[in-house]
Amino acid sequence: MPATWMTSQAWRVYSETFRADYRGPGRLTAYQVMAAISVAPRALAPFLLPDQTLLRTSLAEEFGILWDPEAIFAVQGIWIALFLCMGRSTQTWSDLRFRVRTDRI
Repeated sequence: MPATWMTSQAWRVYSETFRADYRGPGRLTAYQVMAAISVAPRALAPFLLPDQTLLRTSLAEEFGILWDPEAIFAVQGIWIALFLCMGRSTQTWSDLRFRVRTDRI
């Protein structure tokens, strides 16, 4: 888990440099700083956790959890809740319109 987290956050720090919009006066965005800061606690977690059994799981056991009906319904429930809460923007809107060009009929 720490390696996955560190890889994703390192990618976030790096990939934010490709954005072509204005990101403020500094060289790093707030997201890049937060991602870089979040790596340190995750890197230290395996050494600071009192129970080291978390580190002794097998990949087969982890994938087995994915097929548990309770886990599937929990993930779907979380997805639905997030979609209902954040799926619709309150800041922007769009409009889709069609019209017929009568000069080409």
